[in-house]
Amino acid sequence: MNERESTRPLTHRDAQWPERNEYDDEISLFDLWAVLVRRRWLIAGVVLVVLAMGIGYAFLSARTYRYSATITLGKVLENGDVQPVASAESTVAQIKQVYLPASIRQVVGDPQQAAFLPKISVSSPEGSDLVLLEEETTAGHADALKKVVTSVAKLVADDQSDVIDAARQRAQSAVTDAEQRLKYLEGRTKALQSDLDQLDRREQAFDQRRKDLHGELASLKSQRDKVGSKGGEAYLMSLNSEMARIRDEMSSIEDQLLVQIPNARSNTRMHLAQARSDVESQKAKVAEAKSQLKRIKPTRLTAGPSRSFHPTGVGHSVIVALAIVLGIMLGVFAAFLWEFVTRANEYMRSTEGH
Repeated sequence: MNERESTRPLTHRDAQWPERNEYDDEISLFDLWAVLVRRRWLIAGVVLVVLAMGIGYAFLSARTYRYSATITLGKVLENGDVQPVASAESTVAQIKQVYLPASIRQVVGDPQQAAFLPKISVSSPEGSDLVLLEEETTAGHADALKKVVTSVAKLVADDQSDVIDAARQRAQSAVTDAEQRLKYLEGRTKALQSDLDQLDRREQAFDQRRKDLHGELASLKSQRDKVGSKGGEAYLMSLNSEMARIRDEMSSIEDQLLVQIPNARSNTRMHLAQARSDVESQKAKVAEAKSQLKRIKPTRLTAGPSRSFHPTGVGHSVIVALAIVLGIMLGVFAAFLWEFVTRANEYMRSTEGH
């Protein structure tokens, strides 16, 4: 032991572990543990301070939530098929470049003063006609965010309304034409049914007339037989002429009953069946035209802006746990730093004494 070591005063560490060896300059785990034990109140104080700061931050900082809204693109008819009024990709690009900046100006005035509004993300699921607007913000800024999203949806709907209105007018015109055609076919069906009923009445009338003529002819024959050759020639000629007229009329009636009316009835029934088929077919066309009219939809905000059920970001329990871990780390660091400063001061005092 040299003179310097023999005159150096014993430190707290020397009092605990007086024995030394050639590895005295190496760091001992026992030394580290001793430092932690001696500075345990410092470590505890740092942990408590950091924990208090973490708890304060967790419960006093504004919670952020995810707000989302869905715009459904309008539908129009293209070659008989229902198609979106515009592609979702082009609508997303227009919202980002035109509608969103315009809505921010409308809601908050100068866009540079809208720092509290986070950047709204605009996207569209692949293969869909939906446009999604999403962002995270605090509840205090939710009203402004909702106004911006609502304004965007209105601008998109207004811009696409002309195309949708034109498509709706064409579809309405098709419905009107189909209904008018149906009305005409129904009127024709009624007229044919009326003709068929009239043929039935004519048949009944002719049949009754034939019966009456049979009676008249029998009566004339009876009169002629009674008169015989004793009657006047003029009277007999008159009876024969009347009987001939009745036979001609009966022949005409027979032609009506056996040929004309059956043919007319067959013709009318055929046209009536075709007319009824046309009516049913036209009803289906009217229903299809009305269905296509209903399938034309305006662009609209169909969902939201709605807030997520749970806040986003790190939760309270995670923040508290991180604060405990950080407090322990900082406490250990402070303990070793304090120990270093203490020993450095002791060393400086011992060297200055010699």
